[in-house]
Amino acid sequence: MKIQSSSLQRSALKTYQQQEVKPRETKPAGTAPKRDELELSGAAKALSSLMKDGTDEAEISQRALEIKAQLKQGTYKPNVDKLAEALTERLIQERKEKP
Repeated sequence: MKIQSSSLQRSALKTYQQQEVKPRETKPAGTAPKRDELELSGAAKALSSLMKDGTDEAEISQRALEIKAQLKQGTYKPNVDKLAEALTERLIQERKEKP
């Protein structure tokens, strides 16, 4: 079987052959590669710190479910002193981390 070349195929081949080849960008020697960065949300930071403290993920999930149920029933009463202390500590820590 012989394949006939159409004008459309010839045109596509000509366009492909005329493409400009650009050289790769080179970086000066001694330049360190750019590092990836990751920024965690406040909730992720809190979860991470709990897990570093040795708190089991199952314990965290169970406590979250308990609080969710209390919120739904309208019976949740947070310890405002403990909450204020935790927020203050977090704000201080975040300000230390930012330049």
